[in-house]
Amino acid sequence: MFRAIKAAVKRLKGGTHPHILPIDKEAASLILGSNTEGGGKYTPTGKFYYQDGELWVGIDNSTGDAWTQSFFSKKECIKWLKGDG
Repeated sequence: MFRAIKAAVKRLKGGTHPHILPIDKEAASLILGSNTEGGGKYTPTGKFYYQDGELWVGIDNSTGDAWTQSFFSKKECIKWLKGDG
C-alpha cells in the first residue's frame, strides 16, 4: 500500500497545493500506523489531508513525526498544513 501512496504523491505533485496531498482514511491509517517500532519515524513523509465525516483531518508528516489536527473546514485544514494557521 505504501507503493500506492508514493505513486499518488508523484502523480499529485503540481496540483493546487503541490506539497499538500489528499488521501483517503485508509491511507491515513497506514501512515499513522507505520511507526511500529516506537521512537522511529512515520512514512511516507509529506503533508496530507482527508475528510472524516464532517471533519477535515490534516497530517503534517514533513518531519516523520505525523502531527495531526482536525478542522471543520477544508480551507482551515489546508491553511494549517501550509503553516498559516
